[in-house]
Amino acid sequence: MAKTQRITVGAVAYDPKVVTIWEMINDFFRARGIPSDYVLFSNYEAQVEALLSRSIDIACGIRNKVKPFWTSSPYCHCNFTVLEERYGKDLEEWTEALLQMDYNNPAHRTIMDMEGLKRWVRPQLAGYKPLFEAVQAVGY
Repeated sequence: MAKTQRITVGAVAYDPKVVTIWEMINDFFRARGIPSDYVLFSNYEAQVEALLSRSIDIACGIRNKVKPFWTSSPYCHCNFTVLEERYGKDLEEWTEALLQMDYNNPAHRTIMDMEGLKRWVRPQLAGYKPLFEAVQAVGY
């Protein structure tokens, strides 16, 4: 399958292992004929600005290690965010390839262990309801 457009993913460099993770993820997509690259940011604000300015196609949000002061219902901790108008067949193929990672495959397991997961899943947005309500309540 020939692709003409490279998919660029933005991620925050919260830990030195992020470079290793994204090099391995790039290898995974290249092996499937999906041109992909990544851009690292020092903070989430810069990453969001890059997504909104369309400098990146996907923003990967990974939860940092913080002391919780409130706990929500379970939800997906690692999200890939795409602007609605950018979403198309190439990003759907990227998503489907990601969902095919298999924890039983040693090459995939390394990536998944570094990300702290056993499988990639589509988001369950219902878990975000309390967050959405709180944001709306403060008028943000």
